[in-house]
Amino acid sequence: MEISVLIALLKQGKLINRSSWAIFIITALSIAYLAPFRFAIIAILLAFVLLIAQTYYALRIAMDYEFFQLLQSESPSIENLEAFDQILLKHKLIKNLEPDTTRSLESRIAGIICLVKLQITYLVLQVALYPLLLIMVLCFFG
Repeated sequence: MEISVLIALLKQGKLINRSSWAIFIITALSIAYLAPFRFAIIAILLAFVLLIAQTYYALRIAMDYEFFQLLQSESPSIENLEAFDQILLKHKLIKNLEPDTTRSLESRIAGIICLVKLQITYLVLQVALYPLLLIMVLCFFG
């Protein structure tokens, strides 16, 4: 049951990612239309950095989503958990693990929840950046 709830949470990462892209496009088009060129370039680059950070977490969440779907269809064996950790370690997606250490399911869940929170944080930053940029454009260039 716990894995099913986690999978449902991870599935929302896709929706958050789509929302983030939509906010970026709206921000970029609005600022490009309203602001002077130099300000627009800086503002769009800032919005793009937030988008890329959010997209990184979306990719990590998508990978965990697939992994936990596999775990749900099979029993979560130590071999599967160790193999997944080795892949993450190989691609530097997790910090160094001690040799012969297997992370528990609880520590994985805590890590995933942290990833989701970070993804949401970057989405909130994007949402906050849009009106801030509009206010700046209207006050200083309007």
